[in-house]
Amino acid sequence: MPISRAYCFELDEIVTITQARRAYLSRNDRSRRFNFSCTNEICRRNGVVISGVNHTIHPEDSSRCITPHFRDIYEEKHVEDCEWRVINNIIDVQNKLENEDDHEFLQRQLRRKLSDFITDFDPRETEDHKASNGLATQQGGRLDYHQNFVNFDGNPNHGMLRVRTSDLERIVECYRDTFIHLSFEERCTMSFNIVGICRVPMFDYFRKISRCLSSPYPAVIFGDAYVAARDRSGFTLEFNEQVNQRPVRIVITHETMESYRFRNYLKSFIEPNNQRLLAYVLGTPTQDEEHEFRIGITDLRRLVLVRKWAWPVEPH
Repeated sequence: MPISRAYCFELDEIVTITQARRAYLSRNDRSRRFNFSCTNEICRRNGVVISGVNHTIHPEDSSRCITPHFRDIYEEKHVEDCEWRVINNIIDVQNKLENEDDHEFLQRQLRRKLSDFITDFDPRETEDHKASNGLATQQGGRLDYHQNFVNFDGNPNHGMLRVRTSDLERIVECYRDTFIHLSFEERCTMSFNIVGICRVPMFDYFRKISRCLSSPYPAVIFGDAYVAARDRSGFTLEFNEQVNQRPVRIVITHETMESYRFRNYLKSFIEPNNQRLLAYVLGTPTQDEEHEFRIGITDLRRLVLVRKWAWPVEPH
């Protein structure tokens, strides 16, 4: 039974697998893996055990790396009204649900093949979520703003499911997972509802650096990058590819880095010298006085880094 979120005993919090990885790799002591159980308290008392696959290793741009995910060990121990039984009953319906149109039916079938089920991404600044979710004042205080919208009356055919997240790393992993589990035609069909924008084709929302200026809305820009400069704990990433023969840089100040809860996680990517990286950033490049492109980030939840140990075929 696929599970997108689980209760982590060490964090005393309900997390997705990407959030668990971010928290784990931020720790100084990594001698013990995290332990997980169901989000339902009764299921936890029943002894439900969830395994966190690959939450202890860095994301790599390699076909050999298995997408991190939760694995349900004792599926039969979940109570009947557990959210994951309800959600999977809806996801697994083979025919079109009563509340679905043809596009939504196709999207649900595609998402069934992936490690995580996401329909909506909220790219807005997360400050407005802090008060309502009890977030800590330190940047990144809580791991994610997440909502499940489930309409279920006991009949899966009457169900409706939307899953919204504000975690960029989670949506990036979902995007990367499509290159493992979906065909080229299926990837071209996949779409997300971007809160505040509209329903957007996945391949149009993720843009290589060469296409970053042509987007009609703020999109996720990605490309090969390296550390071009350092300022104490701050750093500057520069993309290998240029735009209009001008470099494109991501600038992270020392103050921004020090205020980030998971700064040790980011530092683990840039500490090795000459580390090759694949960078994903949510933002729009602007030109400085020297006409070079710069993406300034004050919220590090808008940056995702992936190690490049290999050179797989680049997505188009």
